[in-house]
Amino acid sequence: MSNAFSELYSCNKNLTPRMYSAGNIGRRSEIRRDDFQPDSSLLGLVYPSGMLDAFNEKMKATVDEIIRKNTINNGGLMRYPGDVYCGGVNKGWVTLSGAGAWPLLNFWMAIYQSLCNNRKNAERYFRWPLERIDKYIPEQIFKSKMKSSICPLVWSHAMFVIAAKFLKYI
Repeated sequence: MSNAFSELYSCNKNLTPRMYSAGNIGRRSEIRRDDFQPDSSLLGLVYPSGMLDAFNEKMKATVDEIIRKNTINNGGLMRYPGDVYCGGVNKGWVTLSGAGAWPLLNFWMAIYQSLCNNRKNAERYFRWPLERIDKYIPEQIFKSKMKSSICPLVWSHAMFVIAAKFLKYI
């Protein structure tokens, strides 16, 4: 792990922060604010960026917090606690009525779990969205069938293909 990540990691929060200010990220005083919401997109530190190893203890602690605080509806992952983005538009205005689970994030977690050699968890995260869709993979999956999402969404499908490759389905 680079010194910048070591210095930014918070032992008190057991988490890597999701927001940094411009400039040298290795200096604590330059963090815009301590934003320690566990953001599922931090999985990108492992894949595809390769900046951290999946077995890195600090990354594992960050992933544990992501799972603990971002899991909804018995296995779906939202981006971060309190996320309101729902992808809807009403009369030209974005509706921010609360996020659902993002299939993209479930597939990303399946990739991370695969890299950790945890096939059982990788399968669980991979299958969760697939058990809740009809034909195409949407941007988000909501508990209520009354709420819909952008569908199909190419980045959800792309991450599905990548995760399927990691799980050796293709």
